Amino acid sequence: EGEYNYGRFEKILHGWRGRIKNYSVTLGGGIHIIDLIQWYLGKKIEKVIGIGNKINSKTSSFINSDTTTALLKFKSGVTAKITSNFPIKTPHHHVLNIYGTKGSIFSSHEDVVLHTLTKKNKKREKINFKKDKNYKFGILDNFIYHMLGKKKPLFTIETILNNMEIAFAIDRSLKTKKWEKV
Repeated sequence: EGEYNYGRFEKILHGWRGRIKNYSVTLGGGIHIIDLIQWYLGKKIEKVIGIGNKINSKTSSFINSDTTTALLKFKSGVTAKITSNFPIKTPHHHVLNIYGTKGSIFSSHEDVVLHTLTKKNKKREKINFKKDKNYKFGILDNFIYHMLGKKKPLFTIETILNNMEIAFAIDRSLKTKKWEKV
């Protein structure tokens, strides 16, 4: 399960995002969590269902949901949950928790921790994960140089389009209030 916690709500209310008629917090933020989950699992998502609200933006000109949560069902039976929380009152950060049969990983803006539990012991191990602030710009540079024909892309166009389709399906589900196929 993952969270895209935006923490800069004024940019929705007073910035360019709020002026886009169909701005989607899933396409604008949650897609980064979709990218991570797809990269980690490498499996096909079969269908999604989403729910959202605009509690924080109800008196503003922003007409779409400012918070959404979606459940994703993979063809393999794996499930995932993604939340796009734009009005959250915290610094901007992402959360990704992975629940496995041999352990669980919890990551946030503060740390990354691996928990394992056996009949004999319970273990909590902090993972030293160095955040590279230049990584984001490396992806952007790669995209620009790829468009200029100077580098191979980090991600295939199929991956990008697939992840966008997942986000579009979540947004469709917000309107239909039903499971949507991807």
